[in-house]
Amino acid sequence: MTNNYLQISELSSVIGNISSQGVYKLLKTKNLESILISARKKVVPPLSIRTILLDKGFKYKKQILSFDMIKGGVGKTTLSSNVGMRASHYGCKTLLIDFDLQGNLSRSFNIDIDKNSKVWIDILKDNVAIKDTIVKIDDYLDIIPSNLNNSRLDIEMQHASINIKDHVHDILDSVINDYELIIIDCPPAINKVSASAICASDTIIIPLNPDPYAMDGLEMTLNEIKRIKTNFKINRPNHLVVWNKYDARKRLGAIYMNELAKQIPTENILPVVIRTDTNYQNSIANTGSIFENTKNSVAKEDIDQMTRELIGITSWVEDNFTD
Repeated sequence: MTNNYLQISELSSVIGNISSQGVYKLLKTKNLESILISARKKVVPPLSIRTILLDKGFKYKKQILSFDMIKGGVGKTTLSSNVGMRASHYGCKTLLIDFDLQGNLSRSFNIDIDKNSKVWIDILKDNVAIKDTIVKIDDYLDIIPSNLNNSRLDIEMQHASINIKDHVHDILDSVINDYELIIIDCPPAINKVSASAICASDTIIIPLNPDPYAMDGLEMTLNEIKRIKTNFKINRPNHLVVWNKYDARKRLGAIYMNELAKQIPTENILPVVIRTDTNYQNSIANTGSIFENTKNSVAKEDIDQMTRELIGITSWVEDNFTD
């Protein structure tokens, strides 16, 4: 994986808005690695970033996030991929889990997902160890890929009389201490594996596009989460809506977003809007990460901010470095 770093200016804004020169001095004082990528440009790899953040008192909170939305085409997989990658740039030990039988999340990292690849159904059917399904993407980013074999997950879970409430949670138990962030990309459907992922999650991230059909998908997703929590008598997960693929040039988008916002409690809306631009659209079309592109991008800025929000950096900076 390339471009798995932060720029000096990005790191300076994270650690209390110190100057770029202050960052250079900090790296030198602590003898931490930086990488020269051009005659005048240095970047900082995840290990150095993690060392600095931990030294300054930041704690990576352990959490499981499921990206879920029953309506397709909202950018759920793209956000899962980009947030997971960006979290790893911040030195957060991250595991992605692809539950979509089409394996689009896996494809976004060029993972080989032929029929012989070990995926979640092999854990269920053949008692394959979860560690044997994990593919390393980068030093701080792993993935459990998916392929068409997972299309039988629901059937196999039913035949094996699987305890839906604890299935995903129990399988993750043997690797949970290896990661700070686990992201599950759920399929756009109501099924047993999605229900089990929801039961295992701390928070459900629901991408919402500002369009006339958004509320239908949101209502169905929220009703499903409520049903699962009621049926299994659990208090979690929380849910957060994130506005995705917002185009300020389209007036209707702003109208839909404003109308929908009136129907969603403020505490259930992430304080960031993911704006769309050409780079973001191209990354979706090419099933790649927006952070692989070195060009500036509003979507890249927004997903970076979303990632900081989710892994706790935003609140940490506000609590420790804001007057």
